[in-house]
Amino acid sequence: MRPEAAAATRDYVPPPHQARVDSLQAAIRAEGPARRTGLFRPPPDRPARSEREIDLRVAEEVELAARHIEQVGAALVGDPAFLHRHGAALQALDLINQNLRHLASIVAAADKEAAAERISLEELRRRLTRKSIQAIGS
Repeated sequence: MRPEAAAATRDYVPPPHQARVDSLQAAIRAEGPARRTGLFRPPPDRPARSEREIDLRVAEEVELAARHIEQVGAALVGDPAFLHRHGAALQALDLINQNLRHLASIVAAADKEAAAERISLEELRRRLTRKSIQAIGS
């Protein structure tokens, strides 16, 4: 630090309200994170992984497909003219990518119902967890 900058820092007098701000921040920090509630609910526990090798392999393949779609989207977004003309299609690619990743997590889970309940995409979660329709009289 230059000598004149060091002197200016040493001679600095904070504005009167700064002491109040500092004391409020110190009180918040003293509480620690356990005392403050978060803005969002914590996610449910992640279900255990399936013990079936085929489930894990299918999940890996679905993840791979999602990564390929993500790479295609990333390449296409780099072209401003294409992005302008096909923005909605690129958003659809992103949604497909998200759906595939969620489906891969379900396939890889031992408790597939719990994994479906954990999905953050509400539309997909509702489709997967909806009650089946019973025929009248059955």
